[in-house]
Amino acid sequence: MQVGTAAAVYPAAGFASSAAARGVPVAEFNLKPSGSTALCTWAFQGRAGELLPAALGVEQEVQSMLAAAAGDAGR
Repeated sequence: MQVGTAAAVYPAAGFASSAAARGVPVAEFNLKPSGSTALCTWAFQGRAGELLPAALGVEQEVQSMLAAAAGDAGR
């Protein structure tokens, strides 16, 4: 999984190519395509904070945590 990187600076720049060369599927979550998007099995464009909970099926848990944190901040 590659999240929020342009994949232009090492070590992040080599992650997708190393994984893909070994046949490992790579998912990219980024605001826009990166230098390694073409190597990724899946490429999702948008805000990671919105995309990742949906992709992992944990939207409700994240919303509960955010609500709890907002309640704690008001004390």
